[in-house]
Amino acid sequence: MTRFRARPGLIFDLDEQIQLRVEEQRVSFSAEANQKAAVAVAVEIADRDAQLKELAETLITVRANELELRIPHRQLQSEKESLKLEVACQLDAERNEIFEETKLQSDGALEYSPKTKPSVMKVSSQFRARIFRASDLS
Repeated sequence: MTRFRARPGLIFDLDEQIQLRVEEQRVSFSAEANQKAAVAVAVEIADRDAQLKELAETLITVRANELELRIPHRQLQSEKESLKLEVACQLDAERNEIFEETKLQSDGALEYSPKTKPSVMKVSSQFRARIFRASDLS
C-alpha cells in the first residue's frame, strides 16, 4: 500500500482512490448501458406496437372482405339449389308427358278402328318380316 500526502494533514490511500474511480466508472457505464438498453427496448416495443396495429387493421379488412364474398356465395348456392329443383320438376313433367303419350299410343294401338287399322297392319307386317328373317338365319 502506497500512501502519499496530497495536502498537509490528509493521507490518501492510492488503492482506495483507484477503487473509487473504477467504481464510479462502472456505475457510470452501467447507467449508460441501462439507458441505451431502455431506449432500444422502447424502440422495439414501439415497432412491435406499430406492427400489431397494422395486423389488426389488415385483419379487420380481411374479415370485411370475407363477409362481402360470403353474401354472393350464399346467393349462388341458393340459385344453384333452385335451378336443381326447377330442372328436376321439368324432368318429372316431361317424363309424365312422355308416359301419358306412350300410354295413349299403346291404348290406341290396341283399339280397333278404321283409322288405326292401316298403322297396326303396317307394324304387324314389319314384325312378321323380322321374325321370318330371324328364322331364316338360324
